[in-house]
Amino acid sequence: MYHFFRIFAVTVVVVIAFISCKKKPETTPPDLPITYANISGIWELKTWKGTSLPKDSWCYIEFSRGDHTFVMHQNLDSMYDRVLTGTYTITRDEYENYIIKGTYDWGKGAWANSYYVTDMVYDGSSMKWTSTNDDSDVSIYARIEEMPKFE
Repeated sequence: MYHFFRIFAVTVVVVIAFISCKKKPETTPPDLPITYANISGIWELKTWKGTSLPKDSWCYIEFSRGDHTFVMHQNLDSMYDRVLTGTYTITRDEYENYIIKGTYDWGKGAWANSYYVTDMVYDGSSMKWTSTNDDSDVSIYARIEEMPKFE
């Protein structure tokens, strides 16, 4: 009988040791909500329509949360830096998706698309935009500290 209790006690200790040593699953903090405060800042376009930008091409956009304006520097449709300004809005649709849309200043019209904004990682360092009209039109933006100098 003593032998049985001894084996039982050792088994209990071993089981407790394995349970307590089990590695806890890593948890990823949830994505940030898409708000004017969280999107405010300077962003660099890293991938456009699912692919890397062509060599020597760029697109940077700075969002201002206070007046909901943006300033975009890009050369995607020009060989030189082109500055576009305007206003933007963030809304939610009936499925609780965040949508960003914008209008250019000087009567240039609305953005070509509205975009679902998702995957804003917990530290606000990147976000994904997907066209509301075309699921294959996906862009990734990364937050940067300051706008590059263009000459």
